[in-house]
Amino acid sequence: MQIVHGDFIFPDGSRLYIPENGIINNGWGELGSSHLVGNPLKPLPGRLDITWFSFAENRFYSGVFNLNVRRLTRLFEQGITSPTSGEKAVFDRIIVGLAPEGGVTTWVSGEGIVLGLQNFQANLAEIDWRKILDNEAVSRVDYVAMVLESRLNSPAHERLRKQGLPPGHWARILSRRKWTFEIAGAEAVQFWLRTVDGQREFTVPGKINAGSTNGSLPKDVKLNWKSAGGIRYTFNISFDETEIFAAFAKLQELAPDESLKILFEISETAFSVTISVHTSSYVVQLLKILSKVFRV
Repeated sequence: MQIVHGDFIFPDGSRLYIPENGIINNGWGELGSSHLVGNPLKPLPGRLDITWFSFAENRFYSGVFNLNVRRLTRLFEQGITSPTSGEKAVFDRIIVGLAPEGGVTTWVSGEGIVLGLQNFQANLAEIDWRKILDNEAVSRVDYVAMVLESRLNSPAHERLRKQGLPPGHWARILSRRKWTFEIAGAEAVQFWLRTVDGQREFTVPGKINAGSTNGSLPKDVKLNWKSAGGIRYTFNISFDETEIFAAFAKLQELAPDESLKILFEISETAFSVTISVHTSSYVVQLLKILSKVFRV
């Protein structure tokens, strides 16, 4: 994606620009370009004005969206519990994400926690191509191909070249399921969950938000745990998106009225973790996870 123009619009009509012209593909819900402008204490914006180019689709999108100022105000006033100190902390950033098919998502973030705010749908737009590249010697087709080849890894680039973007992918990312998680086999100390919709949650098992989730499926997990001898370790776990969606779809078909559970089973002897998805009667083990263990 490349932002052509972007502004947060404040209630008095003044604007705060969103960094533009650079190509962004830093990940859904992740921080990209950040600019510190003016007074660090600013009013909360009431609208978002954004126009961008999607290289994967070779299309421009644009829209002006009303932000939920009441919810935004409540989140900034309530704050969060700091994962590091346990004290009250505050949200200090608003993040904007741009998706294929004109999807726009906003989040608030602070202390490593990212919470979804709103989702919007932009419209296709006719924008002068020179806003992206003002160079008659390089065609639009050639420049788009060059950017995609340089920005995507080889498997992703080849898949996009042969198959294009899967339709409805953004809607699937935003879908919600009823699920919880459980950790067995060792004493869990901290649990960081990043979900496919870009949110990032922090849990202290047995204390803060134990077992609860926002409903979006997991993308990756950082699980801190303690052995019987008191030594602390960390698992960094990445899920295969296709596998986790397929597991949930299968189990929801078998047990449509049940909340599902993801079970993390830690083996202290093998320093490994086994992950499975459960209903009361059925189990699907996830075989394509990637995990690494570190001593803290």
